[in-house]
Amino acid sequence: MSTLRKWVAGATLAMVWGVMLAACPGAVAASGLEWTAPRVPQAPTGPADPVWQRIPPVTIPMTGRDKFAGRTLKLTAKAAVSGEEIFFWFQWPDPTLSVTRQAWKFDGSRWQHQVGNEDRLSLLFEITPIPEFASQGCAAVCHLPPGATSARGGRFGTTSAAHRGDLWHWKAGRSDPVGHADDTWLGPVSETTGGRKPDAGSGGEQLNETEDKTRPRFAPAPGKSPGKHGVLPAAEAVPIEDYSLFRAGDTLTYHMPLVPSGSRADIRAVSAYGKETWTLMLSRRLNTGHEDDAVLLPGQRYPLALAVFDDSGGADHYESGVVWLNVAP
Repeated sequence: MSTLRKWVAGATLAMVWGVMLAACPGAVAASGLEWTAPRVPQAPTGPADPVWQRIPPVTIPMTGRDKFAGRTLKLTAKAAVSGEEIFFWFQWPDPTLSVTRQAWKFDGSRWQHQVGNEDRLSLLFEITPIPEFASQGCAAVCHLPPGATSARGGRFGTTSAAHRGDLWHWKAGRSDPVGHADDTWLGPVSETTGGRKPDAGSGGEQLNETEDKTRPRFAPAPGKSPGKHGVLPAAEAVPIEDYSLFRAGDTLTYHMPLVPSGSRADIRAVSAYGKETWTLMLSRRLNTGHEDDAVLLPGQRYPLALAVFDDSGGADHYESGVVWLNVAP
């Protein structure tokens, strides 16, 4: 074979290999998992939308930390771009639906907080470059106490105001019932606090308790039922006028989710739980125009990291390595 023919053959093979990698979700590069968000003509309306059936999934291996140490979890994910929005689809196994988060329970004579947390999923992007994030992921923003061997007791944030992250935090009990994921951002860690802060605007939750904190203050309006998964949103709560109506075993939400506004309301969520599995769709504008959000430009590639919480919070979670998101042109 002539030198020219060898060169053409080699160039052709390299081009074909490059196309295969780009077209194969889950292709592993040296720096992490590659994940492509193709452009679709019609925006999906939820996790069951037929649009998702035409997008091949990527499997993201998750490693357990602290109480989940030694365990693994497989997070199945898809992404798509439509118009000026990006959409993410996630599915993962979870044997229990967890939305308790200290809910009140009446034992017939007094109210007590139940033991329990909630299921969650988070994504972390860079707003401005964070040192080592592209190679270490979340480990680059978890600041451990001296000599610690786990993240418990550490602080989550960056080391400088010049380094900022965009944290999407979906919460099964405190944000999903009002159709959102909590939009927050990471800044510098101080001597006493972590670096996580809410985006501009309002949101979060309202605690359902009396002034002396011995019982709930709010319940659904007469004739109304609690919202999704039995969670009572703050906007649907009314003051309790007659506590004698409650019976042993009755429960009420403690952390009542608030409908967010402003930049904090950028991330919409639609979820379903069934057959011991969560299926979730998150969506947001590629560029919200808010300085506390990451800008995701078409045709660009971005590092991100993910975490899954199973009726847990803090250090008790599953985390991914670095995942590279390729946004379609």
